[in-house]
Amino acid sequence: MTLIQTHLLISTKSTFSMLIIFRFSFIALLLFAMIQQVTGQQLSAEIKNALKEDNSQAAAVALEGQHLDLCYEVGNKTYNLLALSIKINAKDVLAYLLDAGANIEAYCEDKTPLMYAVKYGKLDMVKMLVEKGADPSFVLEDQAAIDYAIQYRHPEILSYLKSLGGYRIYDLEGVDGPYVFDDKAFFVNEALELERKQIDRTQLLRVKVGNKDQDEFDVQLKEIKIPEAVYPKASKVIVISDIEGNFNGFYSFLLNNGVMDEAYNWTYEDGHLVLVGDFVDRGEAVTPVLWLIYHLESKAAEQGGQVHFILGNHEIMNIQGDVRYVQEKYIGVAQQISSEKEWETAYQYLFSDQSELGAWWRSKNVIEKVGDYLFVHAGLSPEILQYRLSINQINEIARRHLEQDLYARPSQDEQANFIMGAKGPLWYRGLLGDYKDYYERAKKSDLKRILKFYDANKMVIGHTVVEDISTDYDGLLIRVDVKHNTNKASGKTKGLLIEKGVAYKVDDLGKRAKL
Repeated sequence: MTLIQTHLLISTKSTFSMLIIFRFSFIALLLFAMIQQVTGQQLSAEIKNALKEDNSQAAAVALEGQHLDLCYEVGNKTYNLLALSIKINAKDVLAYLLDAGANIEAYCEDKTPLMYAVKYGKLDMVKMLVEKGADPSFVLEDQAAIDYAIQYRHPEILSYLKSLGGYRIYDLEGVDGPYVFDDKAFFVNEALELERKQIDRTQLLRVKVGNKDQDEFDVQLKEIKIPEAVYPKASKVIVISDIEGNFNGFYSFLLNNGVMDEAYNWTYEDGHLVLVGDFVDRGEAVTPVLWLIYHLESKAAEQGGQVHFILGNHEIMNIQGDVRYVQEKYIGVAQQISSEKEWETAYQYLFSDQSELGAWWRSKNVIEKVGDYLFVHAGLSPEILQYRLSINQINEIARRHLEQDLYARPSQDEQANFIMGAKGPLWYRGLLGDYKDYYERAKKSDLKRILKFYDANKMVIGHTVVEDISTDYDGLLIRVDVKHNTNKASGKTKGLLIEKGVAYKVDDLGKRAKL
């Protein structure tokens, strides 16, 4: 082949390639224009008025000859007509669209019409859609209608969807466990399969975290005992709250403040580690966080130290089967272990008194005192003083009623209703401000009366997020619930250190600053 022939061949191929590219570009532009026509429609004034006035006859006229499943731009989102009629509560227009043949499962972004009806709490529209054939179990963007009922707290809609058998069976995601029931342990392995093993309770159990570093440690099962609630002054006390399944932040906080070493040995000597509740929910490493606390509790006792795991409202919610803030993978584990599809029942079994972690939780306190510091998850309302309850009595009442949702369904027991209710130590927010219609912010004189009654000088609380570890009420209150970082050694996972009578804020780099 000559040089000229080669050049001609290359030129011919290039021209052909350019023609192909041009042709495909033209097709792509045409398709893009068609997609824009479908997803970028503007609502006409006639359609807007029909929706606004919920006028089905006007809608029929405005939409004559038009496709009923087009997507329309509204603000920075797109909706089809079914979703728009639900959003603005145009019930008659919704009924017309369904009768006229609109696709009941059509969607423009991330929600079907049924999901919108659930999100906006429109039970009548939910029922209308289901009766017309909407599938309650349809999953989009890893969400089903029932997930929105939980997320947006619509109990009536949730109850209705449950009655339809709308429970999802969730997948297992990543290594997890162990979940121990007497001499049986359940693990989720690397193949995302649930393994069941017979165990010797005298032997160590391996806990795998499933994080990037693939951390793991061994745990020795133990006899569970109810701890004391009042302790003498300690040489040093380190405090953290509201870890919420964040193993990485918790790990580096403990490691870089000398509480443990890289082999998970207790290195805090006779010091005390106080955990002020809410170490579960939201996060993806709840199980290893719990086992790490369980493990360090035993190791601390061997060295003359102490771990205080004070229950928060989220531990109680887990015990009661409230799964609103639970990662879906844990519901999936619970469903498989318990053989129950119903989420609440499955999850209650996971942390029942038959499980090692569930029995361990049931031994814990909701309020403790170390030296002259009072530790409680949410805070104490001034109204608690009318009951004249000691610290031990508060814990005994709470322990007897852990499985009862007295917050939502009060009993005949006035004291129990108070301790487990909105003004009790698990939920009260009045030390930080007014809270809805429940109560006003407590006064300094109120806090002083509470501290005097319990022979304490300061109170430490979590539960309500603040920007930094900080004091209030002229130093009588210390607030330790901050937004922890989910990476190791970020400097943003923080807690409190009390050493030689001085209070410091500390982070997961080991840095400290006097409060």
